[in-house]
Amino acid sequence: VINVCSLWKPTALVFGGKVSNKFSLFYPKLVTHLKKQRFFDVPVMLESEFKDDAGIYGGLIYTKLSTS
Repeated sequence: VINVCSLWKPTALVFGGKVSNKFSLFYPKLVTHLKKQRFFDVPVMLESEFKDDAGIYGGLIYTKLSTS
């Protein structure tokens, strides 16, 4: 996460997949750790609404768009 924030300086990060299942457990510690860094502003961090199904929805949308 630190590398992503340092390189791209995102305004938001969305955590999906298996990581999103434990988002509430690691989020407070992650924010505390990121605030100690002086190289970037801490982005908004969100939990994916689709959880483990995000890849399925993404694949469906990609297929739909590529066959239209």
